[in-house]
Amino acid sequence: TERLGRELRGTIEELLQARRTVELQRAELERVTSTDALTGVASRGAILERLRIEVAEARRYRHPVAVVLIDIDHFGAINGGHGIDGGDAVLREVALRLRLRVRAADALGRFGSDGLLAILPHTDEAGAATFADALRRRIGQRPIVIGDLEISISVSGGVAVMRPGEELDVDGLLARAAEALASARS
Repeated sequence: TERLGRELRGTIEELLQARRTVELQRAELERVTSTDALTGVASRGAILERLRIEVAEARRYRHPVAVVLIDIDHFGAINGGHGIDGGDAVLREVALRLRLRVRAADALGRFGSDGLLAILPHTDEAGAATFADALRRRIGQRPIVIGDLEISISVSGGVAVMRPGEELDVDGLLARAAEALASARS
């Protein structure tokens, strides 16, 4: 019986260790799928899920929520002139500069090949416009260094706001932001 007890304790310990390993693997998998590997911001899926939650809360509690679609201007030319690695370096640096600007309550994620999406809960048009302008200035104020090259870049931003009481869904809000981005670019 003593041997059986030891074996049982050993088996229980192995099972607990296996469970801890599975939990760690699950947490790592969750982190990997919710974070964009290149930029360190939320992945497209994760930022869209966050937007669904913020839109639902804004509707329910009748507060505004703003989104800003941010695109790097002439990104194709950067990739063409400096290669994919150069484009990746620019995207990483832009994401870093944006991450330094967003508040704790805001969310930032990768939205396209050269685009990012910022979600600003409890933010009206004026607040979102101020945020977008500050981002534009922060990105443009100093060039991005790639090896021994300095690349001056700029970004365009499309701002959209869902006002309290407005019945807008995620797609409608993103469509507004895309329209505003197209307008900003032209």
